[in-house]
Amino acid sequence: MKLKLTFGLLILFFAVGTVNAQKKHALIFAIGDYPESGGWSKISSAQDVGYIKNTLTKQGFAANEVKVVSDSAATKEGIQAAFENLIGSVGKKDIVVIHISSHGEQVADDNNDEADGYDETIVSYNAALSMGADKTAVARGSLSKAEYEKLQANYFRDDEFGIYIQRLRNALGSEGDVVVFMDNCHSGTGTRGSAKTRGGKPALKYDGYNPTVRKETGEEVFKENTASRGNDKDLATYVVISAALASELNYETTGDDNVGMGSLTYAISKVFENLKTGTTYRTLFANIQAVMNEKVPGQHPV
Repeated sequence: MKLKLTFGLLILFFAVGTVNAQKKHALIFAIGDYPESGGWSKISSAQDVGYIKNTLTKQGFAANEVKVVSDSAATKEGIQAAFENLIGSVGKKDIVVIHISSHGEQVADDNNDEADGYDETIVSYNAALSMGADKTAVARGSLSKAEYEKLQANYFRDDEFGIYIQRLRNALGSEGDVVVFMDNCHSGTGTRGSAKTRGGKPALKYDGYNPTVRKETGEEVFKENTASRGNDKDLATYVVISAALASELNYETTGDDNVGMGSLTYAISKVFENLKTGTTYRTLFANIQAVMNEKVPGQHPV
């Protein structure tokens, strides 16, 4: 079931002027200094942290309520622990922002709930593309089932992400709010110059894996498995904004200091500089699209 986002009906919740009774929490995952042994290239996620923290501070987030989980702390186990801590710390009516800067990857579906046969994942610090000396096995699609099972265990799947989001929305209640920004990508092919990309590797699967494809990958990422399970009226509002369509690569850009950083992160920081009370999600999203069209033309946030 897809989560339908009614941007135009929702007032942007963390604009200046939010009700004082609502506490604001933020959780930032920034994974960029991947170990060479895992096969994932290094990206500029560390640069994103300062931009996002500064943006949140200007929107009234207290420094002690902005938690950062980066690099070696952001193993799959570290991501799980961070979500548990977040859920345990929120109250009814609170506001939560989750920002993810990392690689993304598609992994063979493990419970037959994906229309295209692949789960979308966050590439944790300890997720690897291969084992031993053979670094081309993933590209050839020739991992043995045993090799695949060991590798896939450290990828943070959208199914698990959805469970945590469901628990978080329940803890926040119907007057709470959750927004997730995902500055990564999970599929897409091709290259454009020497710009760094986040994700874009062949899907992680094992030899002989032939999924039943009910439809090709759609536009949305990390939304299909985070739709409501139960009575939506009792759950917090939930919106995801991703850096690219599921079929696209997410390219890095440069910030005002000419240092590499995430394109969605850059757009968020610029848009929030001029954010006004009463701004809707629809307006926010349109403004993010406009900035990204200038910085990474041809890439479509969703």
